Amino acid sequence: MKKIKLLSALLAVCMIATMFTGCRFIKEGALASINGEDISKEVFSLYFIQVQNEILASSGVMTLDAAEKFWQEKNEDGVTVADAARERAMGELALIYIKCQKAEGFNISLSEEEKTGISEQIGEQITQMGGNSVFESELKSIGSSREAYTLLMEKMLLASKVDEHLMSLPEYTITDDEAIKSVKETYIKAKHILFNTMDAQTGISYTTEEIAEVKKLAENILSQIKNGADFDELMKTHTQDPGIETNPDGYVFGKGQMVPQFEEAAYALKAGEVSGLVESTYGFHIIKREELNLTDSQAKEHIETEKSILQYNKIKALFETWENEAKTKVNKRKLSKVDVM
Repeated sequence: MKKIKLLSALLAVCMIATMFTGCRFIKEGALASINGEDISKEVFSLYFIQVQNEILASSGVMTLDAAEKFWQEKNEDGVTVADAARERAMGELALIYIKCQKAEGFNISLSEEEKTGISEQIGEQITQMGGNSVFESELKSIGSSREAYTLLMEKMLLASKVDEHLMSLPEYTITDDEAIKSVKETYIKAKHILFNTMDAQTGISYTTEEIAEVKKLAENILSQIKNGADFDELMKTHTQDPGIETNPDGYVFGKGQMVPQFEEAAYALKAGEVSGLVESTYGFHIIKREELNLTDSQAKEHIETEKSILQYNKIKALFETWENEAKTKVNKRKLSKVDVM
């Protein structure tokens, strides 16, 4: 876990600039080829560290023991979390490479000043880590190098410039009226009772036996609700969601803002309806959808979030076209052997 934190600090400098994620012979040591350009294991390993950190943080996993167990868990398709993370990282990195390949067509490149800035940032990181030997050692420990680190930083910065250019184009601009209309038509309101299946402090998942006990309690509460018990009173007594303090009347949200299982279940309900047990990475939820009729003034409170989401969806459609058109080859055998930290 210490190594994750150190390498995460390394990547933090270049990650802040990033908004979003053919076959030919792959050179020895490369993991993939994108339109004839190889993605090396050295570059992938660096990017993979960041993806792992994001996944662990979003899943509430905060200890080494919890992480080791977490990576071996399987999703509904029987794929381990570790393999899913590798696929996600490769997909995102491949898109960064594609954006860089598209940059020339937009007359976008890195200036010498920007390249110098990257070198200076690396120098600052070396100083903060205690010297070049420590820096090189940390990179070597995951099979990477300073050259790969520099290359990744340059590609991420160039990709971010492509993102910024696309966001400035009229065809990808979202007006206030469009955002308000979307909020009023698509946002919903829901409250829930959460029964945790992981320790909120450590992020360690409960044992199978403990989860079974939590589920038994959740089923009991659900039964009471179905038999006429007051949802709000049971929520106040039993929910383990800390957000109830600031959202006692429920959450107002749009698509893409909640964990998938929660969102899908909430949108499937009609106002006043209560779900069955819904399981997510956090635990078991009992969800009640509430009536929501937003005025224009109330909708404006969500306007910036919605504009970002709508713009992202527009640009994402373009990225998907680029990905489909790209000549991509991934060495899945080599990819599967890249270690999680």
